[in-house]
Amino acid sequence: MLVPITKFSTVRFYGNRNDANTLAPIKSEQPSYCPVSGKPLLKTNAECDRIASTEDQEDSPDALKFPVYKSYYPDSLSPRYRKRMQQELRKNMQGFMGEIVNHNRVLTDYIKPMVVSIHKPDAGDNDVSGSGFIYRGKYIITNHHVLDDGSLQNGKVAVTFLNGKIVNAKIVGFDKQKDIMVLRVNPKKLNMDRLPSVDFAPAHTVEEGDPVVAVGHPLGHNRWSMTFGNVTSDNRHHEASGLDLFQIDADLSVGNSGGPTFNMFGEVAGINIYTAMPSMAENIGFCVRPKDLKPLVDKIIDKFEQKPKETPLDVTA
Repeated sequence: MLVPITKFSTVRFYGNRNDANTLAPIKSEQPSYCPVSGKPLLKTNAECDRIASTEDQEDSPDALKFPVYKSYYPDSLSPRYRKRMQQELRKNMQGFMGEIVNHNRVLTDYIKPMVVSIHKPDAGDNDVSGSGFIYRGKYIITNHHVLDDGSLQNGKVAVTFLNGKIVNAKIVGFDKQKDIMVLRVNPKKLNMDRLPSVDFAPAHTVEEGDPVVAVGHPLGHNRWSMTFGNVTSDNRHHEASGLDLFQIDADLSVGNSGGPTFNMFGEVAGINIYTAMPSMAENIGFCVRPKDLKPLVDKIIDKFEQKPKETPLDVTA
């Protein structure tokens, strides 16, 4: 269970050695000096104890105590000090850091079955056009630009699921301007009545600083991949499509198009749609918000279910 930050034990690497909650480095009474600047690198034992005593007097029961790590390179070479650092790492992994790692593992296992790769029926493992994700039990959401004009004309599209099973899909409809496309697969071909499907995050819940994970099949490989990052801007507008986008620093590459970006609740926060040119910038990706994505997808699916058509439904405005 994650605990409030006020309950974190403060780790002072220059603390009082009599404090059971303090992990202090091995130090000599003589400070070391930087060979370049000539400035002291290490504090003496007396200085450490004086600083710790001052800090203890300034602490109040209601004060927020953040874990503090102060490191100087020469100390990290000491075998005894390195052993203490290793002990601290293990302690953290058994505590709040372990909870974070466990959460990420659960999140990964939860979202993996809902992400697919999209390609031509005769494509090889290194010829994936893009990514997509399952919605409403039998539909696949992706980008319009993932499929070329030839695929749109003959309707031949294949989808590869997590277990490696390849299933032919039908193009239901698309909006070329907003770069959204919906496919349909038959769950019976996977021996299921309904495929595991995503939930969309509530509208207007994406905010700057939110942690996210982008999922897809980068570089055209038919291998599942995920990258963690954060929302770096929630106010980006794309003039050509009229869409409001948000920006992330999770790495997006060719093949990630059409894949989802999840929040930490396992909900779709957006669909990966654009990335900055590698020659201009790195780790700048853009996603369509659920408030624009979900109504459009539902519109395409509802129209198709009311009157199924052999040709894809074009809802481009």
